[in-house]
Amino acid sequence: MSENEKVKEVEEVEEVEEVEEVQVFDENVIVQEADEFDKKANDLPKRTKPKAKTQRQQKKEIPKIRKNIAPSLILYTIIFYFVILPGLYLGIQHYRTPKGWPTWDQSELSFKNPSDNQYYKFPSLGEDPATVFLSIIVPALNEEKRLPKMFQDAYRYLEEKEKIDPEFTWEIIFVDDHSTDKTRDVIMKLAEEHTTNKIRLLSLAKWCGKGCALQKGMLKARGKYLLIDDADGASKMHDLDRLLAKMKEIETEGFGIALGSRTQTDAVAERSVIRKFLMDAFHMLVSMVVHHIEDTQCGFKLFSREAAKQIMPNIKIRGFAMDVEMLYIAQHIYINDFTSNYYKKNTHIPIAEVGIVWNEIPGSKVNLLKSSIKMGFDIINIKLNYLFDIWEINLIKDQSRIVKEKIEKEIEIDKEIENGDEIKEEIDDKERVKEENEQDLNQNNNSNGKEKGEEEKEIEERKEEKEQEKVIKNEKKGEI
Repeated sequence: MSENEKVKEVEEVEEVEEVEEVQVFDENVIVQEADEFDKKANDLPKRTKPKAKTQRQQKKEIPKIRKNIAPSLILYTIIFYFVILPGLYLGIQHYRTPKGWPTWDQSELSFKNPSDNQYYKFPSLGEDPATVFLSIIVPALNEEKRLPKMFQDAYRYLEEKEKIDPEFTWEIIFVDDHSTDKTRDVIMKLAEEHTTNKIRLLSLAKWCGKGCALQKGMLKARGKYLLIDDADGASKMHDLDRLLAKMKEIETEGFGIALGSRTQTDAVAERSVIRKFLMDAFHMLVSMVVHHIEDTQCGFKLFSREAAKQIMPNIKIRGFAMDVEMLYIAQHIYINDFTSNYYKKNTHIPIAEVGIVWNEIPGSKVNLLKSSIKMGFDIINIKLNYLFDIWEINLIKDQSRIVKEKIEKEIEIDKEIENGDEIKEEIDDKERVKEENEQDLNQNNNSNGKEKGEEEKEIEERKEEKEQEKVIKNEKKGEI
């Protein structure tokens, strides 16, 4: 072998030895670290493997989990049902509530006269003055059988009343809520027999509910007083005398509401047990919205024209709970807003209940349970919408009333001015008399002064004459 080859072999051997030393060193370090880890592990407390839990133990642990979750679930449920849902509902109501409520179809603005088959425009409650003493508004839905008897009883009373008192003029407005039977034909026959001056038909283009029908009928009435009555004839028209007497007692500045009531001590009401139970339960709910009124649902109510003018355009409920909303609005309107006369602060529209005779008439098409549930939701609807100012009460400022008050004020001012002028004239007359008297006195004094001066002059002249005569006599004596 050559020397170069020997040198290469020696170098390779040295490299191999160095690599083996490094490997040995690394293995020793690892062994030392492993020994130290084992020592530390031995120093730690020994852990035992958890035993497998039985099914009984697992079932016992489930209620503990439920107990922890239950409070949060209750809280989330309360927030969802009492905060989120009402908020969504009120938001939807805000956009659903029509601004120009109630909406009218063109055919609902006029009534047909069967004698000449011509259509005539209805008057407006808010714009036109009263032309009859009493308007009776009767909503009707499929009442072809019960309506004729109700009309005959009412007509008999009204005719006798008008004969006794010619100023007791009246009209009946039947509001047909899109009936599917012959209700419209029955009403048109009555209008033909008794003329449209007494009987008028407001035929709605589509069904809108009892509350909506009543609202539209009231807004087209001509009466100084407006009476709501049901088409079934459950209430008797002769009780109108009691309502009118109560109205005269409470009416203030043209505002007043007299309610027929089936709960008063002098009332006579025949109701089924189910109806009585539902009425008591309903009254508890109504007390959240309307206060100090025992019977809100009796369909026999008398309104003054001024009260109806402010209440009826603000109605939003279409169903049976419309009576509750109507009275809620009445309890939140102040007479102070319509008159300059002095009243106690926040004087509401006066409302009084009057006991009447009421009988349940068979043939009702109302499902008591379903209607009661719907009315319950409507009452909550009324409370929330007015509480959060989603529904507003817009008052109608009667320009004729304002002008009348201005004229009365001007007349009072003119009277005060006239009285003031009369007083001034009296004072001026007295001053003139005094001045004239003073002038007369001065003139008398002046005339008296002139006379005295003339007498004095005459006396002096006489004295001078006498003295001259004496001088002349003395001169003559001296000559002699």
